[in-house]
Order: sequence, then structure tokens, then C-alpha cells
Amino acid sequence: MAQPIKILVLDYFKMSFFYKKFDVLKEFSFERTTSLHKCFIHLATKKPDIILLPFIASENDPEQDLLTIAKTNKIPFIIINSDATQDMVVKSVRDGALDYILTSIEPGRFLAKISSILAKQGKIPPSHEEVEQIRLEESMTGIEKILTVLEKAKEVKAMPYTVARVVSLCSDPGSSASDIAKPIKSDAALSSSILKHSNSVAKYRGAPKVQSLKNAIVRIGLEETKETCMVHAVYQLFDKKDKTFGFDRYQFWIHSLATGIICKFLAKKVGYARLDSALLSGVLHDLGKMIMDDYFNAEYDKIIRIAATQKKILFHVENEILDTNHSFIGGKIAENWRFPDTITYAIKNHHDYARCFPDGGTTFNLATIVFVSNYLAKAMMLGSSSDFFVTPVPDAVWSKLGFSESIPEMFLAAVRKELQDYFSLLKIPKQPATEHSEIINKDMRILVLSNSQVANVYVRIYLSNNNYKYTVAGISGIPESDYDLIIYDFIEELEPIEMEFMIKAATEHKNSPAIFIHGGVNDILVIQKIHKSTKSLRAPLDMFSFDQIIKSYDPENRQFTEVESDRTEEEEK
Repeated sequence: MAQPIKILVLDYFKMSFFYKKFDVLKEFSFERTTSLHKCFIHLATKKPDIILLPFIASENDPEQDLLTIAKTNKIPFIIINSDATQDMVVKSVRDGALDYILTSIEPGRFLAKISSILAKQGKIPPSHEEVEQIRLEESMTGIEKILTVLEKAKEVKAMPYTVARVVSLCSDPGSSASDIAKPIKSDAALSSSILKHSNSVAKYRGAPKVQSLKNAIVRIGLEETKETCMVHAVYQLFDKKDKTFGFDRYQFWIHSLATGIICKFLAKKVGYARLDSALLSGVLHDLGKMIMDDYFNAEYDKIIRIAATQKKILFHVENEILDTNHSFIGGKIAENWRFPDTITYAIKNHHDYARCFPDGGTTFNLATIVFVSNYLAKAMMLGSSSDFFVTPVPDAVWSKLGFSESIPEMFLAAVRKELQDYFSLLKIPKQPATEHSEIINKDMRILVLSNSQVANVYVRIYLSNNNYKYTVAGISGIPESDYDLIIYDFIEELEPIEMEFMIKAATEHKNSPAIFIHGGVNDILVIQKIHKSTKSLRAPLDMFSFDQIIKSYDPENRQFTEVESDRTEEEEK
């Protein structure tokens, strides 16, 4: 008889269902303790097959030593906690955890999750669901990998007939509200969404309540009817079951929907004619990631971990591992669904810098709009697509959008408001965190210094979205005011003499602590000679790390608490 799987649990939460549910399972042997000391002894004397640990927030926490020992001895570990913010999950991925499990999880699901994790580790036989996963062998050539992925992409179910029919009718100028109401009536959930939308108190305050679908369609108009149908349909396609650790379906949906909403707003701002195409392109821009998560999650787990721990752009890691990427796969799905060429092109090329900005950003096509909207959704920290980096956008784009001087609060508020409206419309139980977060240091005065005509818009959107007070300046116009924090935003690497001039000009007046966004080793070596109290981040900017560093700053004591930065070992030396 095979030896049982030895699982060590540091059980601070005293989860009673462990004792009742798992003691009868002969294939598992649980060692449970609430004592950190006993946990160290067990780890030293009996090498467990897997460890369950509480979330470790700081490098100074005593539990950090457990994590270090586990890594050193190559013992896999899972984080188990009562709460799961996006920051916690990202940190757990970067720490090397196999998964993150909430204590409130139903015992049956807990067992299924543990079994799935152990199957991926080769410690127990895989379930039927695991067997259905497609494995890409190392011996496969690049073209074999691509063909395997694309073959699976063809099996993705088509856009529901009801919605396809509604979209077609809404695009036909000869269609009446009665014509459009007929197919909607066949879908109870969709009918409910349309009626709820038309009776929205916020939009139609004081108007009489609409009872019929026909009148609901007349009230909200064909454009909004089509948008509501499309978002409803895509939401139904998004399976909510987590498969790959680090790829959170709930956060992914928020990011996708936010990108679609921003696409619509930007399309209107630049005069793009097809607002419905903009919305749909944005909502579906990362659909290819779901294919990889659904059918290739062993490879996708590896991709997410490499991108998170080595701080690489996910798109590039996909190409390294799969010889293809989510944009290409998403484009193929759009072709299967017979979407217009413009939408297919936008989905397929939204990471292709040359195709998005062929003339430097003076002309907007749909791919450009999706590229910029994806960037803005990340900057506003609306959901997550498991890709934490923002890449540069040409200054000409921000100038054309009117974002050169400041980020309009009305724009940010409108995006958050529409996102909340859609979540209410789709009856999603938990509301996303799209309202202004409470910032402890919101009175902190921040100076953003940049060597470009337009300061890194990501930084300014993040600060605006979180209610920080900030001033933007360039090399030649540094204000005389005192500041609690300076963000040196060098999008391109400067000559050392230029950088020294800029840093000295700012620090001579008041030697404020700084966050330094730089291009490479030369930059950090220069700033370290002049300015010691600094945190550094490499471009392209890592959204998660920037957020962590900003939140770690204590203006009263004028110092940072210990958080991870992007410096390499070479830079630290």
C-alpha cells in the first residue's frame, strides 16, 4: 500500500473541518499545529510532502523562515488565509506558493483543490478533469505547439445564437424594437438585464417603470441594447472556476470589462465611428488567456510564475513557452465567430507596438484604442489580467486625448461609475473595488519629475485614481515648494550629467525621499551616489510593485518600510 501524503498545516485559524473531514481519508496524513515552534521541529525531523501556511505579509514575520526552509528543501507550499486581496495573491505567486486557499471554502471544494494541486505535482494520480488537460511536450516544435493550441481554440463555443441575432438586428436600420424584442424574450436572464437597465433609477430618475421589452428597448436605444446583450453574452462565456493559480477569473473579468468601457470612452473622444466595436474589442482583448487557462493550465501556470517572479511582460513569456500568445489565439477565436475584420485585427494586435502606433500615435485605429485602454485599466488598478506591467505610450497619444497636462477626474469617475453599473446589471454578488480607496497619506505632497514632454501617464493616473496630491515638472521647471516624496520618472535612460543636474536641482532645495523609475544599471548607480533614501523600479513599470512602494511610504518619519524593489543583484552591488 502506498504511503499517505504527509501534509503539514500551521493552523492559526483552527479550521474544525480539517479534523472532521480529513482524518478518515487514508491517502492523506495531516500534522496540524498552531505552534510555530512545533512546526519548525516537524519540518526538521519529518519532511512533509506539502505545507499549508498562513499568508506572510512581511519579510520580518517569523513565518518567513518556514517559507525559506520550504524553498531550500524544495517542499511545495500553499497559502491558506481568511482573506484574499489582489496584493496577497500576487505576493504569494512571487513567493512561489502553489495556490492560495480561503478558510471559508466549502470542505468538498477544499479537498478537490488540494487533490488537483497534488496531481499537478505528480504526488497522486490525476482526476478525469486533469487527464483532459492538454500537455505540450518539451520535444514539440514551435509550429506543433501553435497548431495544438489553435485546434483547441476552435472548440470554444460560439457566441450564443440569441445575442448574435440581437446584434445583427440592432445593426440593421430596418429593424424595429418589436423585431429585436423577439429573440431577447427567449433568454430570461437577458430579458431581465434589459428591463433592469431601462428602469435604472440613476439613468431614468422619475420616469415611469417600463414593463415590456419593446418599451425597454425604445427607452435605452438600439446602441445600448446591443452593448448590454454583448456584455451579458461575454460574461456567460467567462467560466468563473479558477484553474491556474495567479489567474483570478473574477479579477480578469473586471479588467476585461473595464478595458471595454475605456475603449468606448476613448473611441468617442477621438471620433471613432463604431463605439460597439470598441466596447466588444476591449472586453474580448484577452480572451486568448482563457483558452490557455482552460486547456493548458500547466503551461500557463509556468508562464504566470515566470512573468511574476522574473518581472517579465506576460506576452513575451507566452511566446517563449508556447511559441504563440494570447493575442494571436484571441484573434483566431474572433475569426471563428465571424467578427468584423477591424475587431479581429484589434484583438490580434493589441500588444503589437508597431501596428498600434504606425505613425507615432497621431492616427487612432481600433488596435490603438485597445492598447491604450488596456494600459489605462492597469493604471487605474481595475481588476487584473495577471500581467502587472505597463509599457510606454507615445506622447502624441496623450496629447491627442487631452491628457498631457492632467488626467480629468470626470473621465476616471465615469469609467468607475459605468463599471459599477454593469456589475449591478449582471447581478454579480460581490462589488469590485472601483471606488476611491482610502489613502492614509492622501495629504502627502508628491512631485513627479520627468525627462519627457509628458510625464509617465501611468504614474499620474495611479495618483489621480487614488486621491494623492501631486505636481508634475520637467528638468527646467522644478517648483520651489517643499515635497514629502519625489518620483523621478526617467522613461528613457539619460546621460549621467543630465541626471545629476536634475537630481541635484530637486534635492538641493529639500532632500525628499524618492521613488526612482529608471531604464537600467547606469541610472541607479548615478542616483545612489547623490540620493540615498530611494526605492527603484525599472521600466516598463510594474503596477504591483509601484503600488506596494507608494503605500509603504511613511511621510511622518520620511522613510519607506521594507518592500520589494526591482533592483537586480548587479544594481544592489
